[in-house]
Amino acid sequence: MTTSMKKVEVYAAIDSCDKVLEYLDAEKLYWYKDVVELSDSGKVCHITFYAPIHALVSILEGLGKILDLRRKENAIMVLDVETGIGRPYKVTGRRFRQLARSILARPLPALIEESEEKSSLYPAQTLLVLLASIIALVGLALNNPYVIIGAMLISPILGPIYSFAVSITVGEKKVALKSLGTLSTLLFTGFIASLVVSIATSALGDPIEPTRELLLRTKPSIIDLLLPLILGSASVIAVSSNVTEALTGVAIAAAIVPPTATLGWALTYSAEYALGAFLTVLYNIAGLLIGGTLTVLVILVWFGRNNKTKKE
Repeated sequence: MTTSMKKVEVYAAIDSCDKVLEYLDAEKLYWYKDVVELSDSGKVCHITFYAPIHALVSILEGLGKILDLRRKENAIMVLDVETGIGRPYKVTGRRFRQLARSILARPLPALIEESEEKSSLYPAQTLLVLLASIIALVGLALNNPYVIIGAMLISPILGPIYSFAVSITVGEKKVALKSLGTLSTLLFTGFIASLVVSIATSALGDPIEPTRELLLRTKPSIIDLLLPLILGSASVIAVSSNVTEALTGVAIAAAIVPPTATLGWALTYSAEYALGAFLTVLYNIAGLLIGGTLTVLVILVWFGRNNKTKKE
């Protein structure tokens, strides 16, 4: 859909600038100007404004009467661009539709096969999550966000979330349950690792004391549900767009690895902290799964229905 406005850029000699601005004011057009350097003619006045298509011809005729276009300082350019606040929304919408088409173009068996593959649990995954949880706990105990980010970089939990979102949407309950099992196993591994480390440090006489980073994850709020909803949606978009999991998984891990590590520590420190950490983990898991599933539903159901209607 083309825009109903055109962008017009006028370059005018300094002695003609005021006349151009007076004309635009008379036409009730909003403009802005600046002064630019022309390579061999000194400074010229640069004026930009937007004009409706239906009035463009008369406006250009009026400018032509003011400016002598034979002079190299004077020039008028008309640009066909999308203007106003609608542009970013149009671009975003277009990209989302491209993503939807990329998913819809895949045969259903291919989607199911992909989700089943990502639902599987591998020993390397378990080991990485174990190490990530220990690193995250160290970062939380030291109140060091850089160490926490390092833990997120090696935590491979994006696959099961994507697998659950796709499989539950297309009705593959077995694959969905398998994905939940894989995700639960990975998180339980991380929880046990942080619990063992917390118990060991306490037994050695140097228990982990509460820090700001730890306490932040023992006080669940609505943000702990809203942010994972967005991240769950992002996980589906990222995997569908073939973005590297090492990059997109960082954001997903941010929502779930540190809270899980906090839960292991909290159980050795305070029942109150443990309850808060457990609710934080629960909110994050629910948000990630719901956000991912809703995104797949929108793509497969809404866009799929629209495409079907157009074909008919």
